[in-house]
Amino acid sequence: MAQLLFATTFALLLCSTSAMAEVVGDTAIYDPSVKPKGLRNSTEGLYEVAPPSGFHMQFQHGPNSTFAVFRTEEGKGRDLAVRVNRHSEETGFVLKGSVLFRAGYNDEFTHILRAGDSIVVPECAPHGGIFGWDNNEETILIATLTEKYVEYGPDEAGGAPEEFARKVKYDPDSGVAESERCQNMTGEPELEWDMDDLRKWGEEHANDPVSTQPGWLN
Repeated sequence: MAQLLFATTFALLLCSTSAMAEVVGDTAIYDPSVKPKGLRNSTEGLYEVAPPSGFHMQFQHGPNSTFAVFRTEEGKGRDLAVRVNRHSEETGFVLKGSVLFRAGYNDEFTHILRAGDSIVVPECAPHGGIFGWDNNEETILIATLTEKYVEYGPDEAGGAPEEFARKVKYDPDSGVAESERCQNMTGEPELEWDMDDLRKWGEEHANDPVSTQPGWLN
């Protein structure tokens, strides 16, 4: 119950922080058309992505951000084939389960994130995760993208966006799933890993000790 209350509160806070104002330069201008909004019990009633994948999601746009919930069913996460992603800056929090996660161009950050762990991914940094890594358990990740992620389409659509469905149709030649802004990025180094490399890392570190000590993940 506490976890569900937290998720609902988190959704309300994130989707209302920039409400009712438009920022022009250094000045905020009141906009009566922009209203706070929220999702009740936002970890339930999710849309299944590319059925019968066992991968579910829900999202909600704010004026300048997007809130999302991702969930994999028990027994489904580890076998789900997902792609490397690049988009706006993203923060994530593991509410339940575990995620084998990597971010960066050359393994700058690779960790198994578990319930209570969080992550901040800079804009356009390549990243990807395998849900339910520990025991193929049900896993829930809540995330916020710091810009409105228009590739998802309107949150009134009532279903999982096709853009996200493409992310779970991985094959070795599918490439990176990225926003238009990141596609046009210049000067970035070459990406030196893929999801198969991440899975191999997880298998090689399967017996690493698990720490619950609070602190930075380096």
